[in-house]
Amino acid sequence: MKNKKTLLLFLLLIGFMVYTTSMISAWLTDTKSTEPAVMIVGDIEYEWLGEITEDTPIVPGQELVGETFALENTSTVTSEIRVLMNIQVKKQDVGAEYIDWLDAYSIDASNPIESPAKLFITFGSKWTKQADVSTRVVSGTPYNVHEYRYDEVVAPYDSANPADPIEVITSMILNGWTVGNEYENAEFKVTLVFEAKQEEYVTWEQLGTAEIDFTTGLASN
Repeated sequence: MKNKKTLLLFLLLIGFMVYTTSMISAWLTDTKSTEPAVMIVGDIEYEWLGEITEDTPIVPGQELVGETFALENTSTVTSEIRVLMNIQVKKQDVGAEYIDWLDAYSIDASNPIESPAKLFITFGSKWTKQADVSTRVVSGTPYNVHEYRYDEVVAPYDSANPADPIEVITSMILNGWTVGNEYENAEFKVTLVFEAKQEEYVTWEQLGTAEIDFTTGLASN
């Protein structure tokens, strides 16, 4: 199926559809990912970069991130940034609804055979997970979220010596040891909400969001 890339800067969904069985040898998929986009709040400005792999068919355990998702700072002021992440899943049973899936992912992909996680997400090296799950209201919708905060204060953009982009998500892998038949045609929604503030202020403001979709086709035997 044809690969597509789209940008929806102010949507709150990073989602993907997954068809799995324990004996599948390959998946045929559609993929969509954000293209470069500018996120602005006040004097704070970042560009969202990165893309999903174009290698198909996709199989469990395959790396889904083709180019690291990152934020490139072009702000004129010193800033701090954080991201709020929510994950939900809806199986294709009749009457099924989205349920919270924050307890089904892990940032530790070192031992997938022993891990109960169904999805591995790896953040850049300077992002630190904060306290327990909290509830946030975003555009009128309440979400259970995990907060990841960038450890360093980000200096203003210097055109003479531009800094490297800030890596956000470097890896995303479905765990083939735990994602089985019960997730056939399941729909996953991963929501990332970026927030930023100027260093001298205490109020966080929404910077923007991004969307990545995976839509499966038929299994290839």
